[in-house]
Amino acid sequence: MLIVDLGLSRQVNYAPLTVNGPDYLMELGRYIARTIADVEVHAHLDPAMATDMVFHSQCLDDAEEMAEHR
Repeated sequence: MLIVDLGLSRQVNYAPLTVNGPDYLMELGRYIARTIADVEVHAHLDPAMATDMVFHSQCLDDAEEMAEHR
């Protein structure tokens, strides 16, 4: 299991990158699903809004929609 935490770091020498968190997670999920066979990627973006995305490797085709809303 890979967990990406987009929260703030407590380390003083931490220099954060400026990224759009939800977009970053969507692209990461798509990339993992495209590059690893027989995988299912779950992206939980905002529990308050119930924004969950599921990427299935066997369904991916760059010409069609790559995510399935739960």
